[in-house]
Amino acid sequence: MCPAPLTSYTNLVTVTTSASTPTYAAGDQIGEIQHIPRVGRENGAGSILQSVSVVDTGGVNAELDIFFFNKAPGLSSTDNSSFAMQDSDTFSCLGYVNVSGTDYKSYGSGSIACIKSPGLLLTPITGSQDCFSVAVIRTTSVWTSTLSLSLNFQYNLLQD
Repeated sequence: MCPAPLTSYTNLVTVTTSASTPTYAAGDQIGEIQHIPRVGRENGAGSILQSVSVVDTGGVNAELDIFFFNKAPGLSSTDNSSFAMQDSDTFSCLGYVNVSGTDYKSYGSGSIACIKSPGLLLTPITGSQDCFSVAVIRTTSVWTSTLSLSLNFQYNLLQD
């Protein structure tokens, strides 16, 4: 008897930041908490993060850490303030992906970084299909204006 064929699904989720200023200091949270819908195909089911792409329309190529959570974190930080994870949030943090300045490739006035195969398991809390993320800038970065600061995060998820 042959085993049943393996079926997998992918889900590409794009999230755009909402930034309030063109200047960020190292350690600042950039944008608000990002909602990543449909991480699991059903409540409580997870997926594997296959890749992370960051599109920077301003071409600043800022180093970022993107933290992932299985529920909405109760951060005391907001956009353009020092990232402050609460003690209670550490237990819902699933890990992070680093995007270094050398990961970006330029195109016109912008740039794009693609982190392949981070392999991070994203599993929402029971009763949910969604996860959350927060981007933290690791180098002081200045965009020409808030109009040139548009970071799109694309999460490619492998689901079972």
